[in-house]
Amino acid sequence: TAKEIELHPEDIDSSITRSAFELALKRLYGASTAGEEEGQAIGLFAVGSWLEMQDLVDASIEAMLRQMSPETLSPLIKLVTSNYYGRAGEKILASAKAMLCRDGWRMPLKFWDGIPGDIVREIVGGDGFFIDGEWDRWVLAKRLLDRRLKARAVEAGLLDPNAKSTRILKIPDTVNLMAVRFDA
Repeated sequence: TAKEIELHPEDIDSSITRSAFELALKRLYGASTAGEEEGQAIGLFAVGSWLEMQDLVDASIEAMLRQMSPETLSPLIKLVTSNYYGRAGEKILASAKAMLCRDGWRMPLKFWDGIPGDIVREIVGGDGFFIDGEWDRWVLAKRLLDRRLKARAVEAGLLDPNAKSTRILKIPDTVNLMAVRFDA
């Protein structure tokens, strides 16, 4: 019997924005344009999933796949691993993983930063990951791990991010050949 209903979908999914929700409503009434929707693909995907608008979800997936690049992989993977979107989310994640397998070895390390560790482990340790050799795989894995550990140390206040150099203690030679395991 209420005359107004207040919705807070952003409490359920932080990817749902007001502008994306308004675009979804425009789409329902045939007033939106593809150009408007292209820039809001992630928000529209979340709104379409929440409102069960399959045509909007499909159009958003197509837009996200067209825009997918090494720079956008981390936010897309974070989107579909932080919320459950069913088969639509699995499709985006599979495409992102395929791009990581193909281009991950030459991506700048900063593009790996937001990707969850279990996905990184799966990709870098998997047979489908394209890389010249096992030594190169190990070097990449070590660089990614070092980068994440350094970021955690900065967050914890153990390292100064503005320091020109950090003193690293020399590891004994016998430990230098030790293998690194990424599985539990």
